[in-house]
Amino acid sequence: MGFRSVRLYVLRELGIGLLLASVLGTLAFFMVSIWVGTQIGIIFSISIVLTILVAMVVAIGLPWVLQRLNFDPAIASGPFATVLRDIASILIYFGTAIVFMA
Repeated sequence: MGFRSVRLYVLRELGIGLLLASVLGTLAFFMVSIWVGTQIGIIFSISIVLTILVAMVVAIGLPWVLQRLNFDPAIASGPFATVLRDIASILIYFGTAIVFMA
């Protein structure tokens, strides 16, 4: 796989990830704002957007790093990526809440 095709793949993933994050963040904002309130809607939507972007970076970067370290990315990246995304999503949600509610 040449540099040009890897670059095209990463750019395509970034575009899809940004589109998905913006759509889901907007939907989350409106739904949570109606049920709970605007401030929680903002916190939740920003958390959703950041979590999707971090998950996208992990999904692209982790197999690449594992391959560079001479590990099989197909075996190691699945469980490790899941744990990283779960921990990151919790930290992002609570971090965003602390920033906005402080």
